[in-house]
Amino acid sequence: AETLANLVSNEDLTKGRLYPSLTKIREISYKIAVNVANTAFENHIAQVPCPEDLEKYIQESMFSPEYQTYV
Repeated sequence: AETLANLVSNEDLTKGRLYPSLTKIREISYKIAVNVANTAFENHIAQVPCPEDLEKYIQESMFSPEYQTYV
């Protein structure tokens, strides 16, 4: 919740938005995932070892909505 709140810009607030623009969903999701993972590792509640480069690991693990053309 803190990460999401910190990503709301002054422009969002000026436009009456309580959340960042949906056009930034991948960036927002990435930053939330990094902070959740960091918290889990810092509090020793993660059930897997911490990757050497956590941010890169999360980036590479994210779903990419790219599809092959079969026609």
